[in-house]
Amino acid sequence: MRANLGDDAPDLLAASMHSWVRDGARSLWSTAHHRDAVGAAARRVNAEVQNAEVQNKVARRDLSEGKLFQSVFSPNPGSATEPRLRIIADDGGATYKNVHRGALMMADGWFAAVRNPVANDVSELGENEALE
Repeated sequence: MRANLGDDAPDLLAASMHSWVRDGARSLWSTAHHRDAVGAAARRVNAEVQNAEVQNKVARRDLSEGKLFQSVFSPNPGSATEPRLRIIADDGGATYKNVHRGALMMADGWFAAVRNPVANDVSELGENEALE
C-alpha cells in the first residue's frame, strides 16, 4: 500500500501518456492553459477513438459519442442497420454481460467526467488536477 500510494508511489508523467493525449495537449500545456489542454486532449481522443475507430468499424455516421457507444455495446442483438461491437464471445454468462456493460459505462464516464466538463466550464484547472 505504501509503495503504491505513499512517498514511493510512481509519478504521473505527461510524457508517458498515450501520444493522442500528449500531442493533443502539448502546445496549450506549455503555456499553462491547462483546462484548454485537457479539452484539446479530450477532443483528440474522442476523434481518434470514436470517429476513426468505432464509426468506421460499424459503418455508422448517424450517431456519435454517447449514443454511438450505447448502440454498439447494447446487449440487444445487432442488425444490418444497427451493428454491435463485441469484446468477447457471448457465452450467456455474467462475464460477457459485465464486460460489455463496463465498456459502455467507461465511454459514458469519459464523456461525462472528462470531455463535457472541460468543454462547458470556463474555470482554469490547476496543473495537478489537469494532469490527473
